[in-house]
Amino acid sequence: MKQQIKKLCKQLSRFNFDEIASILELGDDKLQKIIQELITEKVISKISDTEFAYVPDIVPYPQVETLPQKQSPKQTKPELCFDITTLLSDNKEAQELFENAAEYNKRHIIKCLNLFRLTSGLSFKETSKMLNEIAKKNPDYKMGYSTFIRWKSSYARNGLLGLMKAYNPPQHKSLVTKEQLKEFEEIYLTPKNYSVRIAWEILRSRHPNEQISSVQSFRRALTKNFSAEYIKKRRSESLKLPELRKISSVETDKITYEKVSTAFDDYLKTLENKQDENSICARGYIQNHLYPYFGKYKFKDITQETLINYQSKMLSEGYSVASIKRFISTFQKIMKKYSNASHLLFSTQETILPSLENRVLTDSEIQQIIKDDRKIQELWILATGINIAELGALYYTDIDFSDKTVNISKFKNKGNIENIRAKYKIRTLKIPDILFIKIPKKENGLLFKDVKIDNFDLLLNTHIKLLLGKNVQINIISRNLGFYKLTDFESRYNFLLPQKLNDNFQII
Repeated sequence: MKQQIKKLCKQLSRFNFDEIASILELGDDKLQKIIQELITEKVISKISDTEFAYVPDIVPYPQVETLPQKQSPKQTKPELCFDITTLLSDNKEAQELFENAAEYNKRHIIKCLNLFRLTSGLSFKETSKMLNEIAKKNPDYKMGYSTFIRWKSSYARNGLLGLMKAYNPPQHKSLVTKEQLKEFEEIYLTPKNYSVRIAWEILRSRHPNEQISSVQSFRRALTKNFSAEYIKKRRSESLKLPELRKISSVETDKITYEKVSTAFDDYLKTLENKQDENSICARGYIQNHLYPYFGKYKFKDITQETLINYQSKMLSEGYSVASIKRFISTFQKIMKKYSNASHLLFSTQETILPSLENRVLTDSEIQQIIKDDRKIQELWILATGINIAELGALYYTDIDFSDKTVNISKFKNKGNIENIRAKYKIRTLKIPDILFIKIPKKENGLLFKDVKIDNFDLLLNTHIKLLLGKNVQINIISRNLGFYKLTDFESRYNFLLPQKLNDNFQII
């Protein structure tokens, strides 16, 4: 241990007791004893109350004052020394090592040795203050206390080598061959607008057995060889399209039919061998939902009223608005393809056709339905807004007699009871007392074996009007009726909604 301390003293040149203790982590008593022995042997010398020096290296540093322990660092004016001979105390071996070091390491060594020298003999707090003061006056010499201790410990253990930063230059330099770069440019500099990575992947796939440089290498080569304007110009050039042959008037003649059924048959033939999802759906729409209704018509007899009545019928049968839009969209394509009708308004993805029936029941007509037990089906629609298909699939088990609610989860389609697939149409409705008292409480099975209602739109209009009269919000009404979009509800029943504020309206 004594030899280790002796070697450490030689490396530090000048030091205080705390510095040696913090580096070696040795007990104070044992360290004091060894230091006293080294003083007796004249290996080190005590040059102040707190500072020691290695005897061969007692050389006064120019323009540097030794700071008393109790003196505040703010009163000192530290000066930096750039003479490496002075900093290394005529240590020839260390000076030679310094001369052969890289430039960044030389700067770091001078920085560390200056900081070690200027903080020599200071306590922890004084050292920390001194480092801050040096950093303020010389920003290049900024160093935190923990970093300072780490470099000082490294210097104490390894000498000047301990102050050299490790640096590992890249072992391999990526090169792009001329052939690879030329082929890459042919892929990348085209109107196809491949990204650099995609172009690089294409190049790699063409040469699976060759070593291809990295994406960054090709990106650097591009920016080196071409300007940004040139790259943009090459990648935005128009594609050369083949000349279009002239189409004769015979080819543009439109095939038209008088009967809708004939057009349906012809359109189904064009879809016969197609197995994509759109074609399969279109066949189903025509055969199951369009042919049964429009098959009896001629194109000239189809009016706006025909389309709206079809829409109302499908809504009353429990079909969702989205499904009805798809049915009508398919019919629109067929009409455009096989007829000259262009005056009709169709449902779109954004809107649904408005209702033709804009009347509502009078108070006396409502009371007549309430009093007549034979009109219980009409009362269900008037009181709950349920549609005909849902009413035909209603079981007594769907009614919660304790909460006075009914769960809508099924509908009747061509005589069969089916589960509702659209989640937004599955809902729970309140049963008003005027209807609840008329429902048998101990029955089983379906409420109605057959539902026959001719004035569904009129009943539903009245239901909505009654709710609006009770100040029920339209989003709640729309949801209770099974609409997915509020805009669909507004488009169909806009005539029932308030169009302006009341004359006596006051916001506050």
